[in-house]
Amino acid sequence: MTEDSHQTADILIIGGGLSGTMLAAQLLRRPGQRRILIIETRSELGRGEAYSATEPGHTLNGNAARM
Repeated sequence: MTEDSHQTADILIIGGGLSGTMLAAQLLRRPGQRRILIIETRSELGRGEAYSATEPGHTLNGNAARM
């Protein structure tokens, strides 16, 4: 999406990590129609910071037995 794009939505969710994605999913399960727009800088929804770690020492949301 370009900076000059214009979109409208009934609900705007900032952040497409796990919480934002699950919020959108729950809202879409409710009766009625609504337009939901998720603003996310990453190309993939649902991962967020905690699940996108590339460093081996990054222990957020890691297995406690491996710490």
